[in-house]
Amino acid sequence: MTSRRSSNNTSSSNSGDPILGLDVCGKVYYCHRSTLVQNSPYFATRFQGNFDSDVSYVDERGRNVYFVERCPLSFPHIFRHLLNPSAGYPSFDKDPHLVRQLREEADFFGLAHLSQALMVTRSFSPLDGNRGVLYWLGCQKGITTQYENPYLTGAVHVGGWVDDPVKYQQKPMFEMARSASCRANFVQYQQPVTILNRGVHARTSIESYSYLLWCDHGMERLPVTIDLKSVLLRPTHYSLRVSQCYGMQGDWNFEASQDGTVWDVLHAARGDARLCLSESSDIITKLEKSLPSPAAGLSEREQQQRSEALLRLIEQDYRHTWELAPVVTQFYRYFRIIGAGSENDIRDNCLHGEGLELFGDVYED
Repeated sequence: MTSRRSSNNTSSSNSGDPILGLDVCGKVYYCHRSTLVQNSPYFATRFQGNFDSDVSYVDERGRNVYFVERCPLSFPHIFRHLLNPSAGYPSFDKDPHLVRQLREEADFFGLAHLSQALMVTRSFSPLDGNRGVLYWLGCQKGITTQYENPYLTGAVHVGGWVDDPVKYQQKPMFEMARSASCRANFVQYQQPVTILNRGVHARTSIESYSYLLWCDHGMERLPVTIDLKSVLLRPTHYSLRVSQCYGMQGDWNFEASQDGTVWDVLHAARGDARLCLSESSDIITKLEKSLPSPAAGLSEREQQQRSEALLRLIEQDYRHTWELAPVVTQFYRYFRIIGAGSENDIRDNCLHGEGLELFGDVYED
C-alpha cells in the first residue's frame, strides 16, 4: 500500500538528488530531481523551498510522486525534452493538433528551446531553387504540385497604394495598377512572356505590371504590400525578376510588419543595379539567337516554346536574390518594397519587379 507521507529515506530535502515520480493522469514518469529543476523553470519553482510538502503519495519503492495535471497526450514529448533538450518533436504536417498542444505545454513548463523550435513548421531556402513560401502557398501549402497564383486563389493579398481610390483615383494608371493581373504578376511564379520592344522601356506582353512605384515618373513612392494572411514568416532572403522600364535600378527598402502599420527595414538597397533593364540590355538578342523570331510565322506550339524559353532566360539572367543581414529574429505577416532614393532621380521613382519570392522559416498557427 502506498503512503501519502514523504519517505524520509529517499525523498527528503537532505537526500541529495533523489529519483522522484511525476503522475500525469495515472501514468508515472521517473527521473532525478536535478533533471527537472535544471531544465524547467516550472519545476524549479515548484520544487524550491519545502520540497516534501508537495508530495502526492509515496510509491511501493518509497519514492515521492507528485501529481502533474497536464495533457497526457503531449506530456511524453515534454518529458523527453526534459531528459534531452535536443530531442526531436512531431511534424506539424503529420499532427498539427499535437504540435499546437505542445506549444502550450512547452510555454507552461518553460522549455524555451522547444517553444522556439515548435514555432517553425517548415523552412525554405533559395538553394532549393526559386520555389519558396509564395510558391508553396500557390500549391495549397504543399497539398498539390499544381501551382496556381496565390493572389488569385486568395492565399495572399496584394494591396498597398492600389487600394486607395480616394488619393489616387485621378492617376492615369490607377485602374490598371489596381487590376487583378497587376497584383497577380507581383507574386506570379510562372507566366507566358514575350518582349514587345527594345530599350529602356522593354516590357513583357502582359498588359499590366506590378507597379512598386509610380511609373509615369511622378516622383511618388507608392509601395505594393503583401499580406501572407494565414502564415507568418521569419525571412532570410527575397528575390525578384525584372519587369519593365528601368527594372530595379534605384534605391529601395524591403520592409516587414507584424500589424501592417509599423514597418521594419530588413534590407536597404542603395545603388543596386543587379536587377535592371537598360538600352544595352541583350535579353532580346539572347532569345533571337536561340529561337526563331515571332515574324517567322510560328505555330502555336512554337510560340509557347519561345515563351517558355524567354521565361527561363529571365529567371536565369534577370532575377536576383538578396540575403537579409543581420539575421532577422521576428516573424512577420506583411511585406513591402518601397522607394528610398532621391525624389529627383527618375530611376529611384520607377521601380518595377515581378515574381516576388520569399524564403525563411514559416510559422503556422
